[in-house]
Amino acid sequence: MGAASFPPRVTVQITRRDQAVGAVFTAAAIAGLLATIGALGSGLALMLLVSFGWWASGRWQMDASRALPRATIAILVVAAHMAEEFATGFPREFPGLFGNRPWSDAQFLGVTGTALVVFAFATLGARRGIRLAYLPLFFLALGGGIANGLAHLAAAAWRGGYSPGLFTAPLCLIAGAALVAATSTRTPRPHGSGPR
Repeated sequence: MGAASFPPRVTVQITRRDQAVGAVFTAAAIAGLLATIGALGSGLALMLLVSFGWWASGRWQMDASRALPRATIAILVVAAHMAEEFATGFPREFPGLFGNRPWSDAQFLGVTGTALVVFAFATLGARRGIRLAYLPLFFLALGGGIANGLAHLAAAAWRGGYSPGLFTAPLCLIAGAALVAATSTRTPRPHGSGPR
């Protein structure tokens, strides 16, 4: 396998042990979010649970030659989005919408920086066929991409103008959808099999 090649389309068999480890990983991520940014992290926690459910179901197939480059692009897009959020006051403005204190720079950068590092290592792990590595990639697609992009677009529509993170939100949505398209392919039925 050359330096630029990727593993072929793979169907990953998620074992009960994988599910247990994934559940612990997901619970730790949710606990970390809630401890760091409080109840405002509940939307992200919900997306972590949805991502875990999809990953743990094992009813997916991944075309690594498409998914891993798309994951790398999604990480870069989400990093640019987080930079826009930070520069335009999202950590101060968003909590205030719910009557909470603004997040400190350390809170925001801690959560976003940790997420980017986890996404990067997950991409490397998926390239090596580590089953647990696909779980954060599902969250990158669903939470960091699609849900994040939609939430920012909805916030801007509700406000009737710019909301911190708006300019890069459509890119998050597109990057997340592209990653889902590469990771959600169902295993094709064998020739001659009828519908179930």
